[in-house]
Amino acid sequence: MFSENYDLIRKLENPIPVGERKNYSIKDVKQDGFILLYEKPYHVQPFGKYFDDEEEWFELRITNIETGESTFLEWKDDDELELTLTTKELKFCDLFDDEKEEIDSDDLAQITDDEDDIFFLGKKFEYEDDYKAEYLRFKDGRKFRVKMYEFEANDGSCITIENWLKNDERSDYEIWLSNSIKLKSFEILSLGSN
Repeated sequence: MFSENYDLIRKLENPIPVGERKNYSIKDVKQDGFILLYEKPYHVQPFGKYFDDEEEWFELRITNIETGESTFLEWKDDDELELTLTTKELKFCDLFDDEKEEIDSDDLAQITDDEDDIFFLGKKFEYEDDYKAEYLRFKDGRKFRVKMYEFEANDGSCITIENWLKNDERSDYEIWLSNSIKLKSFEILSLGSN
């Protein structure tokens, strides 16, 4: 672990002086960039982007230099810059309906039609939206189709259920818990390679 973290630190090139860091945005960070998030240093790797006819949002894989743990940071510029940090991967057995029964993929159509709430650890997440998008993975240029189901709690945390589609049939599901990030919670340490 130490050697991997050390290798990441060695990629830090052209650090931005402290007084100039607020002049940059997450939109400027490239491969092998570095950010400070909640006062912790992270190495940044652009991973992919989601897009539909109306907008696009970018997914960055970030690795904590101190712990070696990786997660995802997503951003989009929809009139203003919005950032979310993935905090945990969930499973259907973690989610419940308002009658305290586990939900599964077969329940999604009814949940979205009725705009029902779901619950995780007793916290209510209200139905927000569902839509189809495409995902472009940067490392190999492959595109994937995905249907997204979004639910949001009063505290700004979100649950996103992603249904990765193949030939109009259901494929794999991924479920993510994430939190909104305030812009003042991070700063850019290095932009990375061009």
